[in-house]
Amino acid sequence: MMARRRRGTKRPAQVRIRTGREAAFVAVNRSGTDHVFVSTALDAIFRSCELSYVERAVATDLAAGTVRRRLTLDTFINHFVRRGGDSLEPELRTLLRLGTYLLLFTETPAHAAVDETVSIARRFGRVRWTGFANGVLRCVARVLTGNIGSAPAASAVPTGAGRFVCLNQEVFPDPSADFPAWFSQACSFPVWLTHRWCSRFDARELLEMAACFNSVAAPTLRVNALTSRRAAVIESLRTAKIDAVECDNPAGVRLLRHAPIATLPGFDKGWFSVQDESAMHAAQLLDPQAGEVVLDLCAAPGTKSTHLAERMRNQGRIVACDVDAERLKLVSQNASRLGIDIIEAHPVSHDGTGMPPGPFDAALLDVPCSNTGVLGKRPEARWRLQSNDVDDLAALQTRLLNQAIDVIRPGGRVVYSTCSIEPQENHQVVERVCREHDNVAIVDIRSHRPGHPGDGAWQALLRRSRRR
Repeated sequence: MMARRRRGTKRPAQVRIRTGREAAFVAVNRSGTDHVFVSTALDAIFRSCELSYVERAVATDLAAGTVRRRLTLDTFINHFVRRGGDSLEPELRTLLRLGTYLLLFTETPAHAAVDETVSIARRFGRVRWTGFANGVLRCVARVLTGNIGSAPAASAVPTGAGRFVCLNQEVFPDPSADFPAWFSQACSFPVWLTHRWCSRFDARELLEMAACFNSVAAPTLRVNALTSRRAAVIESLRTAKIDAVECDNPAGVRLLRHAPIATLPGFDKGWFSVQDESAMHAAQLLDPQAGEVVLDLCAAPGTKSTHLAERMRNQGRIVACDVDAERLKLVSQNASRLGIDIIEAHPVSHDGTGMPPGPFDAALLDVPCSNTGVLGKRPEARWRLQSNDVDDLAALQTRLLNQAIDVIRPGGRVVYSTCSIEPQENHQVVERVCREHDNVAIVDIRSHRPGHPGDGAWQALLRRSRRR
C-alpha cells in the first residue's frame, strides 16, 4: 500500500465517545501529542463520557496494549505500507496500530477488527483514511494463518508464555541469525534495552520476561492486619462473586480477574491495599517493630508507608517524605482509609534539603528508578527511558541511600528497594555506598524476577554498626 503523507497533527474531531475502542483511539493520540500517560488520558475521557465498566476495560486493555506493543505493530504496518510508512499522519498510524493490535492480540474476528477500526475513522471525520486503513488491515489479516506455534520465528508473533501466532510471511528478522533484532521487533522493546538484557539473560529468560511485560496480571491485595484477616477478605470477595486466592506472600491475596478496586467489599473499611507481591517484601525485610521511629524517604503515594505502620501495629512513628507535595497528600489519605494515625507527611526538596534530622531506628528507601521490573504496568516506560537515564538514576539513588544512612542511629537498618532489574541501580549502588561507609554492611538481598510470581524488584537490607 502507498503511504498517506503527513498533513499536520490536527486533533481528531470532537465527538461523543460511545465505545471502548473510540476511547482508546483518543487516549493513545493524546498520549502521543500531549506527552501524557495513556492512563491519565483515559481517566479524563472516562470522566467526560458515560461508558460501562466493560467498555472501560476494553479501552484500557486496547490503549495500554497498543502502547506496549508499538514496535511490533509498526513493524507490521511498515511491512505492508510501501514507500515511506514512517511518514504516515500520526492519528492514522494510531488507527492502524489499534486495528493491528485487535487482529494480532485479541480474539476479535478479523472482519470485525477491520470494520470496527475503519468505523472509527468515519466517526472522527477522517473519511479519507477509510480505504487506506481498510486495505492495510486486510493485508495484515491475510498473513494470519490461525495456527499457534511454540518457538520464535521470522514468521511468528509472540503473544504469551510459549505461544506464537504463526504467519504465512516473514515479517521479522530471523531469530536464529539475529535474536536481539527479532526480540526487539517481535516483543516490542527498544534496541538499546534489548542489547543490555541479551548480555545478561538467555533466550528462554528473555521470552519469559517479555510475556510478563507485555501483559498485566490481575492485581494483588495486601491485607491490612489492623482491620482484617486474609481468610475473611477472600471469603468476602468470593461472596461477591470475585474469584480470589492466597498469594505465596502471607499478606497477599491475588484476584483472578480485574475488578474496580474501590467497589470491592471491604475497601472503604480499610481491609486491604493494592500492592504487588514483590513490593510487599520491602517492609517485611525491614521488619519495623511497634514503638520504633521509622523513616520512609520516598513515600508517595504511601503504599509502603502504610505497610510499615500495619507491621508496627500502628504504634510508634513514621515520617513519610517525598519531593512531590501533591502526591504526598495521598499518603495521609491512604493512611486514613486504613485506620492508621502514626504517619507524618514531611515534604523535602529535590536537592535533598529539608530532610528530617533523625535519628531513626530504621529507614525504607524505595528509590526513583528505571521501572524495568514493572514495564507491563507502565506502558510508556520502555519508550520514555533512555540508556543514559540509568546512569543519572544511579547517581540519584546513591545520594539518597547516603542520606538515609546518615539519619539512622548506630545499630539501625535501611532497606534499599527498587522496581528495576538493572544491576547498575541495584547491586552496584549498594556496594558502592557500603565501600564508602565502613560501618555499614549488607545483611540480606532479595531479587525478584519478573513474573515469578509478581513484578521485577530488588531489595537489600543494610545495617549500621553500633560504633559511630
